[in-house]
Amino acid sequence: MIGNLSNELTDKFIYHIENAEAFKKLFDIILPQLNVIDARTLVTVLRPWLSEGENNDLNEKCKSLGSTFALPYIISSALRKKPTWIKELYKHTKEANYSNEVEGKLAKALADYFIFDENKENAEKEEAMDSIECNFLQPSTSSGYFELHGFINKHKNDTENSTPNEQQMELDHEEQNAQEDCEDLDQMSLDSDEIVDDMIDIGSGKKQLCYPSKNYELRGYQHELANLAKRGKNVIICAPPGAGKTLVAANIIQNYYETCGNEETKRKVLFFTPTIVLAQQQNDRFKEYLPSKYITDYRCGNGDNASLLGVKDLDVVVLTPKLLLNELNSDDKQKFVYKLNEFGMLIYDECHHCRGGHPYNNLMRKYFGLQNDLDKLPQVIGLTATLGIGKAKTKDAALLEMKQLCANLNSVAGVVTVRDSQNKKEMEKHIANPDESRLPMNMERGDPFFKEVTALMKNIEQVMKHFAEPISQAPDYKHDDFDKNMFKRWCVETKNELTLSESSHSRDARSCIEYLEVCGDALDVYYICRPEAALKTFMGETLDTQKQDTPIETFLFQHHSDAMDKLKKLCDDPRCANPNLAKIKNCILKKFAEVPNSRIMLMTQMKIYAYALKDWMNEDDKLKVFQPEVFTGKQPSRDIRGLTPQAQQAIMKSFRSGQHKILISTPHAAGEGIDVADCNLVINYNFLQNESLTVQIKGRVRKRGGEMVHISSDRVERRDRLNFYKTHLMNECTDMLANFVQENQASYREELISLNKLDMKQFQLEVLKKLKEAQVQKRNDEFLLQCAKCKEFACSSYDLGLVDNQHRINITPEFRQKYEIKEHPRKDKRLMGHDWRKISKVVCKKCGHEWGIEAQYKGAFILPLIKIEGFRITEKATKRPYVVRRWKNAPFVPQEIDISVVLRQLVDDE
Repeated sequence: MIGNLSNELTDKFIYHIENAEAFKKLFDIILPQLNVIDARTLVTVLRPWLSEGENNDLNEKCKSLGSTFALPYIISSALRKKPTWIKELYKHTKEANYSNEVEGKLAKALADYFIFDENKENAEKEEAMDSIECNFLQPSTSSGYFELHGFINKHKNDTENSTPNEQQMELDHEEQNAQEDCEDLDQMSLDSDEIVDDMIDIGSGKKQLCYPSKNYELRGYQHELANLAKRGKNVIICAPPGAGKTLVAANIIQNYYETCGNEETKRKVLFFTPTIVLAQQQNDRFKEYLPSKYITDYRCGNGDNASLLGVKDLDVVVLTPKLLLNELNSDDKQKFVYKLNEFGMLIYDECHHCRGGHPYNNLMRKYFGLQNDLDKLPQVIGLTATLGIGKAKTKDAALLEMKQLCANLNSVAGVVTVRDSQNKKEMEKHIANPDESRLPMNMERGDPFFKEVTALMKNIEQVMKHFAEPISQAPDYKHDDFDKNMFKRWCVETKNELTLSESSHSRDARSCIEYLEVCGDALDVYYICRPEAALKTFMGETLDTQKQDTPIETFLFQHHSDAMDKLKKLCDDPRCANPNLAKIKNCILKKFAEVPNSRIMLMTQMKIYAYALKDWMNEDDKLKVFQPEVFTGKQPSRDIRGLTPQAQQAIMKSFRSGQHKILISTPHAAGEGIDVADCNLVINYNFLQNESLTVQIKGRVRKRGGEMVHISSDRVERRDRLNFYKTHLMNECTDMLANFVQENQASYREELISLNKLDMKQFQLEVLKKLKEAQVQKRNDEFLLQCAKCKEFACSSYDLGLVDNQHRINITPEFRQKYEIKEHPRKDKRLMGHDWRKISKVVCKKCGHEWGIEAQYKGAFILPLIKIEGFRITEKATKRPYVVRRWKNAPFVPQEIDISVVLRQLVDDE
């Protein structure tokens, strides 16, 4: 402990503190109450001001040294920050009521030191705290050694009562720990977000905080990963999650700028990430890792940063690939268009995505188009934890898949992994390797709720047997391992068949399928969540517009209503409780009992599950205290909104700080790259994944000694076993590829050229296919739109117009007589861009089938926007019917109309 350090080590420890005059004063205040302050809680309070590395180190200090002796480290780290943390320190000490008989209350002492009146109103007090200006980094004018040294000497007597052997063993152990602690403190001081020295102009009137330079040192294995890239080679750097690939990238970037010669030859570095949240995170990392003379900022398709303006004033640009693709594809002659050869280095984070039609691969196709200008091609570097093997199940197929990735990234130097045995041992010490356990998911749901839903589905199937045209048998929904995807696919295919059918029973048959679909969705949610969530799904928003004009429709409506009344009563029945939720709860409570400051991720397949699980936790007295929150992607699904990038960033920040200690996420939203140092438990709740995602999600456990728990059905468990095999195959083939490249450079490069040509040929065929489809769409033939359910004629394709290059409208009086309006349940929740707002549903007046929506334009005009999946498309001349789910696949393109012409016509008609 601190009281047992040698004089040499004590001097080394104190050196870091002497440099801050304010430390002496603040430590004088806190010193007498060290024994009452909980250090772990204080680290949590200061978390928003600490880097990830500092937070990890300080928590380790609390664990190894104990609360009292860890506090000097915590205060020392805090004093290197901007003084905004003082407010939270004061609030914490006041709420915790720290005090002793001699010194009184710590909060009062802090208030006196920082010169604000505790008795003032909260608003005035906060204003006073906000105005604090502490020059914490001024050199010491008097020795700060003696205050802390006195504290150390004061506690040296703690070991005097132990026996000589015990004391010597303790001293030897603590001397070794102290040496490590001093080295850690060196690294903490280098990693910390130091006080702002200046503001640097980064273009477009924006300023960037300028932090003092940080002289970090790469570990041995990180040097091995960086070496080839620092020599200018195109490589893929492959290392496990948590190995510090971003730090390696920062070192490569710094080396690039230090060795590339004069200013004229320096070209900018682009660092790509697949998501906006990851772009923001990596931008923060580069600001921490790179010296302040290298200016970093991020750009993405979001708000003020949705532009490449000012990029020439930056050294490192962190961005999402679509933003640059838009620039490269721009036809706007007034807009400055960047070219890839204007940049010196392209780094792809999570580069295993560079396949098929992913934006990464589309960018690289642009890159290959510049090969005639070889001298100006930028260096390409990929970062990933997994190369991925696609559908491969053999070594040859897996190696081919990996070589194709290398070809896509022009990785002529191959794949770099940690191969040196000593470096491997070092890397294993610094990455979290969580323990994995599996809990079988209980899918045997023979309770009353399950029986009621399946009984209704059975009755609907009995009705369908009496139709003149037989309908294929629905997949087994009564099986313990309900396959939602298979059932959903059957529903879609059957509805398509009915749309094309000329049968007089097609309307009733489609109604049956729609009710079955709602029941299947409810069962799906029921297996994962509570009965309350399943009931909400069973109530079925899609059934709101159902008519009751035929005996079958009346039968369906009545039986569904009766079942709904019974299900409402069963929600509180203990027999219907989901036993899988109890398993999740036990895992969470056990972890928080072991580590109170834990961060837990619960991964689930769909947004609807995530929000239902959050509702369950918020109604559980033991779980709601951890403030669970949902983290999803930005794309909507099942009529559930996605999160905006701003919301994603705020939620992730709150999770890191501990405001939310449980994050319920979909795997593709938080499964890759997201770095939360305190995350020590990930629960995978019954979702299918591939081998790459398996490794990535495991990597979200950043805390040493963390855990990963799988709660899976038999079907998912079988897929997991396959992924386990494929992961081992992928790791083995990664090493084989690295060896092959080293030993067969010439043949490897020939393979890359061949594979690149193959990829380009496939891409060209895709382009030709799209051009052909577009030509088909440009036909001027007339098509008739009929209701997909009842076949009622709606309008001609000639009546449709295209506005804003995205919305298809029909404002003819004849069409207005064909539909009616139903209230939209999310009309106030969903903006459609800046100008459009969803108002109501447009449904067939005859059968109630949904045809689209009414939307308000600029808050003044209401227009019907047509969904093509609501119609059967029939070519007027040939009578050939089509089923089309997306407008891009339609056999015609509506004529473009200026929105102002449409609005003028609406005014004139009125």
